[in-house]
Amino acid sequence: MRGGERPHCGLAGYRPEPDEYAIRNPFLREVMDLVGDAMRSGRDPAVCLREERASLVERFAFSVPTIGVLRRVAACSPIVELGAGSGYWAMCLSECGAVVDAFDISPPGDGNPWDIAAANRWFRDEWYPVEQGDETTGSLYPERSLLLCWPPPDSPMAFRALSRYLEAGGERAVFIGDAGASGDPSFHGLLTSLRSDVRMRIPGWPGLDEELVICRR
Repeated sequence: MRGGERPHCGLAGYRPEPDEYAIRNPFLREVMDLVGDAMRSGRDPAVCLREERASLVERFAFSVPTIGVLRRVAACSPIVELGAGSGYWAMCLSECGAVVDAFDISPPGDGNPWDIAAANRWFRDEWYPVEQGDETTGSLYPERSLLLCWPPPDSPMAFRALSRYLEAGGERAVFIGDAGASGDPSFHGLLTSLRSDVRMRIPGWPGLDEELVICRR
């Protein structure tokens, strides 16, 4: 553990930094309110978070941004994010001063709202402008850092995105998620082949081992 860093804890035991809410981050506020309510009522905060995770993910994002993680990722600006979902992480990063272009194969609200197959199955609301883009889009921005936050599990999407980005001359990749539940073995093998600048556990959902990985050639 580096000097000045606090020991890792999951969201159920996370203590927000003094300046945590200097940026707009309603997702973290709601999570911390849930934890506080659970403790005051004598319930297990981890159980409460598990119960509410699905509805919160649908409204915000798969991973809960905290200020320490956001600042590390924002330091990689400018950023191109693929699989950006609702754009929540992109919004928080922009609040931290990062320049972010966000893309998703099915941006929120994209397509006929009555056609379930055409809409984003996870996110209906948009927190930040998310443009339509696929796994090849990162190769159009090799001068930027590539951000993949909870890419789909058992899918070649993340591997193809990172491969094409590197082939185009991209230099730095950022991954946020649980390696056992997001991306596939090919993606994580390719990520591991790069030089790791940052590899750290981050405050995550109970039962998940979320981490931040920042790699470069």
